[in-house]
Amino acid sequence: MIISVAIADKNREYVERLSEVLQQYDNLDISVFTSAEKLESALDRNRYDIVLLDPDISDERLYLSGVKLVVCLYSEDAFNSNMYADVFNVSKYQRVSHIYKEIIRKYSETAGYIPELEGAQQSKVIAVFSPVGGSGKTLISIAMAQKLAEKSKKVLYISCEQLCSSKVVFPHREDGITELVAALAGDTVFDLKLQGLVKTGAGNVNYIEGFERIVDYGDVNYDEMSSILKNIRKCGIYDVVIVDTGSVLDSLTKAVISEADRVVLVNRPGRIADVKIGMFAEQAVIAEKQGMVYLVNNFMENNSRINSPAGFPLIGTIHNYGNLAEENIIQAVNSNHEIDVTPLL
Repeated sequence: MIISVAIADKNREYVERLSEVLQQYDNLDISVFTSAEKLESALDRNRYDIVLLDPDISDERLYLSGVKLVVCLYSEDAFNSNMYADVFNVSKYQRVSHIYKEIIRKYSETAGYIPELEGAQQSKVIAVFSPVGGSGKTLISIAMAQKLAEKSKKVLYISCEQLCSSKVVFPHREDGITELVAALAGDTVFDLKLQGLVKTGAGNVNYIEGFERIVDYGDVNYDEMSSILKNIRKCGIYDVVIVDTGSVLDSLTKAVISEADRVVLVNRPGRIADVKIGMFAEQAVIAEKQGMVYLVNNFMENNSRINSPAGFPLIGTIHNYGNLAEENIIQAVNSNHEIDVTPLL
C-alpha cells in the first residue's frame, strides 16, 4: 500500500531534508511544495492521503478537503499554530524517523479498512521454544534473527515471554503486542499500526516489544495472538518472523507454535533437559508439526555428548561462553557459524 504525502513549507532546505529521508520509506510517495498556491493547485489535480504543512505556509488557514490526514508541523517560532489547533500536530524539529512513526500511527487510526493485496508475499513464522528454564533461548532467537538478516532477509523479532528478557539487547520503549491487539479490535489499519510500532535493533533486525507486566501477558488470549501472526503474514512486509516464546506451554505459546512454519527447540546438557524435550515432543501441538521441528543444543562444553533428544534434526551446537556479555555471545555464535539457519527457510 502506497500512501501519498504532500509536504508544504516555505523553508526549502527543511522540505528537502524531510522529503529526502521520508522517500526512503517504500510505502510513501512524497510531493513537496514551498507555497500555499502551489499546494492548492496540486490538490485540484491530485489526491493526497496525508498533508504535512507548516502553519506559516499561509497567513490564512488552508481548508484541505479530501485529505484523509492533515498534520501541522508544530514549532514554537510559528506565528499561525493556533489556526491549526484542531488538527493533528507533530513537532517539526525532531528525528524524521519519529515524524514518520507518528504520522503512520495517526493515519492507521483514521484511514479505515484497506483490503489485503492479492499476491502479497506471506511471512514465514519461526517459533523458538524451550521447556527447559535458563536454556539461553532468547539469545539464540536473536542470534538466528541476526543471521537471517545477514542473508538479506527482512526479519521481525517478537518477544512473547511473560516478561520480556530481550530488552537486554533490544531496548523497550513502549508496549508492542498489546497495541497490536488493540489494533485488531478497532478500526486501525493493521499493517500501518505494525510499521508504526516496529523498531530497528542490533544487526538490522526489526523488533516489536514484548510484555513488561505479567497482567498484560495474561490479558492476551489464544485467538488474539493467532490473529496477530496471521495479520503479520498477510502484510507481506517481512520475509521471516522470529517469535521468542516463554518456557511454559500455555495458551499464548500454543497459539505461536500452531501458527509457526518452523519450530526451534533449545536444549542444554543434562538428563532432565533431555527428558523434558522428549515429553514435549509427545504433546499434540508439536506432534502436528512433524518434520518442521529443529533442535539447538546450548551451553555445550568441549567434552559434551552431542545428542538430539526425540530425534529432532540438529541445526546448532552452541558453546558455553561463560560470563560474556549478551551482545558478545550473539556475535560469537554467528561469527563461529554455530547455527545453520538454512533449513528454516
